[in-house]
Amino acid sequence: MPYPYFNYGPSNCNARCNSGTGRGQPTRIRILFPDSQNTNVRVTTRNNGCKCTGPKKINVVVCLNNQNNGNDGGNDGDNNDGDNNNGDNNVGDNNNGDNNVGDNNNGDNNVGDNNNGDNNVGDNNEGDNNEGDNNEGDNNEGDNNEGDNNEGDNNEGDNNEGDNNEGDNNEGDNNEGDNNEGDNNEGDNNEGDNNEGDNNEGDNNEGDNNEGDNNEGDDNEGDNNEGDNNEGDNNEGDNNEGDNNEGDDNEGDNNEGDDNEGDNNEGDNNEGDNNEGDNNEGDNNEGDNNEGDNNEGDNNEGDDNEGDNNEGDDNEGDNNEGDNNEGDNNEGDNNEGDNNEGDNNEGDNNEGDDNEGDNNEGDNNEGDNNEGDNNEGDNNEGDNNEGDNNEGDNNEGDNNEGDNNEGDNNEGDNN
Repeated sequence: MPYPYFNYGPSNCNARCNSGTGRGQPTRIRILFPDSQNTNVRVTTRNNGCKCTGPKKINVVVCLNNQNNGNDGGNDGDNNDGDNNNGDNNVGDNNNGDNNVGDNNNGDNNVGDNNNGDNNVGDNNEGDNNEGDNNEGDNNEGDNNEGDNNEGDNNEGDNNEGDNNEGDNNEGDNNEGDNNEGDNNEGDNNEGDNNEGDNNEGDNNEGDNNEGDNNEGDDNEGDNNEGDNNEGDNNEGDNNEGDNNEGDDNEGDNNEGDDNEGDNNEGDNNEGDNNEGDNNEGDNNEGDNNEGDNNEGDNNEGDDNEGDNNEGDDNEGDNNEGDNNEGDNNEGDNNEGDNNEGDNNEGDNNEGDDNEGDNNEGDNNEGDNNEGDNNEGDNNEGDNNEGDNNEGDNNEGDNNEGDNNEGDNNEGDNN
């Protein structure tokens, strides 16, 4: 409100001299209102010269015009539109994002895994992570963050610690979201696509092997084969409508598998998406890749599809260098493991579980990318672990029913 000036006139507002002779000049009072609530009022006085001697007495009558302006207000406000945020979303913790056009997907964001939001506080929240969309991210070290990966949908990883997560599980890379509870979340990790392990004894497990979604294998050279490809474990695909398909699952690239009931599954576990195992040299194979468990791909357009993508659990790529990460590894979402030289593959990568792809542009994100669920590798020595188990990257699971799908099955990349 404006600063009012009060010039006090006769009766109660004149400056008077308590002693001496004569009257002083009227005193001008300036009252400064710093805000609309009339708080912390500062009063300054100026006496234009009292010709008297002795102390002066000033009687002041003030009527405060308390405006507020209504609200306090809103605030429109501490809302905010808001701490949403549209948002920690954001488009986003997304991020263009864990989003990305995204594991978003439009996104793990999306607007958002947010979404207005898986945001929500936030796409984290403690993330789309939360400890993240890993988080150590959806990641997030991100919604990823360091990406949806971020490192990755990894994040460390779609891992994150792990692609687990309890996991890229999530209930799962699932997700019910790309997690999410998050693209983790607790995290797209969460402790993790390790964890001990998106390990777990293991996303192994002995395993999404099983001996195997191996077997030697869901290898075989293999569950390849060039492949469990094949163009492929695609096929259009290891999609198929699904990366399923009843699919790169298979019951499967699980099996009870690289999902299955999940990418877990008891799981991408399974005892495990290990396996020594969904390893195999292996659920790799050059591989559960294949160009690949990709395929264009475990995509397919795909485990995409536009899909588990969708533009996508891609990511360039659920890949990621990687759901990797060094990784969805970890030593490891290692595991000697859902590695495998393996669910690596050069890999569940693939260029890859990418796919153009389970990419998708993508749980990508540049990304859950990562070059990628690759990893060399979701490998890792290995998504094993004993194993990416966990019970596990189980989870009921990156399952989900799932990145399963009946699933990344397929009856299928079973083989």
